[in-house]
Amino acid sequence: MNINCVATKMDAVTGGGSNQNLDLRLRYLARQGHEVVLTTLYSSGNKFAAKPPYSVEELDFRTTKFLDIQYSLAELLLKKEKEFDLFYLDGVPYIWGGGIYKKKGGRRPVAVYINTYLPAMLGINLGQNTFRDMVYRVKQYLWVKLVGLRAANLVDVMFVASPIVQRIYADFGFMEKKMRVLPDFLEVADIPRADLLPPPFQKTPGVFDILYTGRLIDIKGVDILIAAAEKLISEGQTVLHIVGDGPERGRLELLVKKNAIFGKVFFHGWKNRQELFRYYACADLFVHPCTLPEPFGRTVVEAMSAGLPVLVPSGTGAEWIAAGAGLVFKRGSMKDLREKLLFLVRNREIYERLKNNAKRRAADFDYSKYAPEFEDVLSRLTKGLPL
Repeated sequence: MNINCVATKMDAVTGGGSNQNLDLRLRYLARQGHEVVLTTLYSSGNKFAAKPPYSVEELDFRTTKFLDIQYSLAELLLKKEKEFDLFYLDGVPYIWGGGIYKKKGGRRPVAVYINTYLPAMLGINLGQNTFRDMVYRVKQYLWVKLVGLRAANLVDVMFVASPIVQRIYADFGFMEKKMRVLPDFLEVADIPRADLLPPPFQKTPGVFDILYTGRLIDIKGVDILIAAAEKLISEGQTVLHIVGDGPERGRLELLVKKNAIFGKVFFHGWKNRQELFRYYACADLFVHPCTLPEPFGRTVVEAMSAGLPVLVPSGTGAEWIAAGAGLVFKRGSMKDLREKLLFLVRNREIYERLKNNAKRRAADFDYSKYAPEFEDVLSRLTKGLPL
């Protein structure tokens, strides 16, 4: 197949999970013998450690206006359709452009990957709560409901990151029969063994090391974790390690000082992927306190792959991921998170059972389990076969 993937950018060096996911998908397709061209629309942020096995076309879309982007993308696909068998659009922001392309008579199949939520989904707290943000979200809601859904539902397949994403998008009006659950691509087998990694911090016998990794932004719920763990920390039963950076860091550090647990909550800052594994290997428990109905949860898979039991919020992709290897708390509830923390710290038998299941469950999310299905769906699209 000749496949054209369209994405905002590709930072394969310091980029987050979405960049790693896309890079691994394109590498897989290229290794399978397909001709793959990645077209980045805003290319100034592109970074590659080495030349990838797929081609890269760097464009520079001048506009940042929503509708201009969609119509420009549709025109771009129309110009390129003679060169390719299929278009793969990385991210729901481009689904409208794909739909407009089809509406204009585009003949090539269009696949879209969805692992985020729309501003139009007003019931989801996306951390966009200023008056200006809400005006934009309401305007997009009206446009999507009145116009956008008809265009979006013209694309041929929507790959969604988890069952929770499938449910939320189907409830909003996207055609569920066109959806296929396809988790983020991770190389679980590539994660180093814990005993081969030097510890990043000194462990204290009898003290439970709790770990959070991720961006420090409001919707990640790190303040809820700090409040929930406060009692255990002040009693000397646990220590909390926070790995990551972001605009909330200053406020979170003040919260730690205010709660008199300074010196037992450590902010380690941003770490690259290899450094991050050292923290997974040294911790005792991973907590994912996100208040958003997280579409997937790469860090949960990574933590489990190191043998860590996990605590995850309800109604999220992380809940689906953690089955049998963690406990679930009510999303956004500090009280329920605190109770689950106390339960795990004080019930070693349950803790050990979850720990024993962690690596086994993480292995279910190695990309090798899903990649053949991904390729098969794309192949069937190009041949006009039913999915």
